[in-house]
Amino acid sequence: MKLSQGNLTILDSCPRLFQHTVLEQLAVPQLGESWEKMQLGSQFHQLMQQRSQQLPIEAIAATDPDLRRWFEAVDAQSADLFPDAGEAWTDSEHVRTMDWMGHTIVGVYDYVVLRSDSAQILDWKTHAKPLDSRQLRQSWQSRLYPLLLVSSSNYSPDTIEMRYWFFQGSDEAQPQMLRFKSSAAAIAETTTALTQRLTALNLWLKAYELTGESFPQTETRQTCATCSFAVRCDRVNTPLMESDLMPLGTAWDSIAEVALTKFP
Repeated sequence: MKLSQGNLTILDSCPRLFQHTVLEQLAVPQLGESWEKMQLGSQFHQLMQQRSQQLPIEAIAATDPDLRRWFEAVDAQSADLFPDAGEAWTDSEHVRTMDWMGHTIVGVYDYVVLRSDSAQILDWKTHAKPLDSRQLRQSWQSRLYPLLLVSSSNYSPDTIEMRYWFFQGSDEAQPQMLRFKSSAAAIAETTTALTQRLTALNLWLKAYELTGESFPQTETRQTCATCSFAVRCDRVNTPLMESDLMPLGTAWDSIAEVALTKFP
């Protein structure tokens, strides 16, 4: 099975939710403002990808004033993010994989700047910076992405840094950035955590495939309050029509980012 950091976040939050969304590919459609924000985020990712490839960006930037403002804020750091040829190797939507315990762990990096002695993994966040940066540091994305790079390159852990750019902060003119350096201890801790999660996942998968046994539900009932599958799991009394659930015919790497504040 291919597993992303988003899949692992869902698995931590509620194994039954993982069953519904990843195995059974059920999802509630995103509508209204949420859908519009997702579309704007997707456009910004496309804009930055074209900028990194030195392709025209004006047509995209002109579609929304936020896109242009965000782009100009990043482009002001062009010397660091878009170095001259020979100084560093850069790539957008960069993919790294690692085979582990019968699964393929996948990371899709928004952008990387790889120098001979250091590596930056950048992630564009078109929502507000979390109030508690510790949650972000402990997220699967922050832990998994350096591990994937270490396992597939010659970089040592202490030369790798995650950089998150948030574009809806208190100062609308400038993005807010959080930086997390990796370390050998962090890589070892993540490896242990990943092994534990996949050990449990393999047991649940075996029972699900052989006998149809459902994955366990979360013990944190507060998680169910905003979950679209709460009725399906007999955890609330408000009915949800079965027709509200739709097959999610998307690939593993198009699963939407999960709000970090929901899964500390």
